[in-house]
Amino acid sequence: PVVPPSRRTAAITKFEQQRTEDRKQRLVLQEKLKALAPQKDPVAVSAIKQQQSKLNDHINYLNFSIDDQLKAPSTVPPATTK
Repeated sequence: PVVPPSRRTAAITKFEQQRTEDRKQRLVLQEKLKALAPQKDPVAVSAIKQQQSKLNDHINYLNFSIDDQLKAPSTVPPATTK
């Protein structure tokens, strides 16, 4: 989810940073996978695919956590203007 600046909290920022790092790592793994020959090194291919699956699961968890934070009631009441 895209978080508007007005709704951003420290926890959401941390989740977004972790998600960005996971996405970068997933891209690195994709490049490694492209460089491997599946017939010559099936164990390495399998290991990379397993790491990619774990990263995808973690990214989904982070997206859920961000969404959950956005749905949580605000701990600080909104400012009122009179």
